[in-house]
Amino acid sequence: MPGGGHHFHLGQRPAGTAAGAGRVTADLVITAAIGLGWLALALLQPRLHPRQRARAFWALVGVGIPLLGWLTLTGGPIAGVTGLALGIAMLLRAPRRRDVKRPAPPLD
Repeated sequence: MPGGGHHFHLGQRPAGTAAGAGRVTADLVITAAIGLGWLALALLQPRLHPRQRARAFWALVGVGIPLLGWLTLTGGPIAGVTGLALGIAMLLRAPRRRDVKRPAPPLD
């Protein structure tokens, strides 16, 4: 590069620096923003029709696995494990039942 500067691509770091070494990088901010978007979609999944819920589950898994790898690359192993735990919790939580007001049974 002109001027003797260094140009690193996504995931490449200068020798001697570790991923997530205390600095918030643009890559980490972008990854976190996409991860929050994934989380919002995962929170909406239980509101879908039961037939569409299975498709949404597998779509979230398909998008979440590469996202988890990217999060681990940019944020380090602690961020990766935290993302994994949060993702599993969101995908495997049981959908809430809607409270339907039913009339009380008649008193005999």
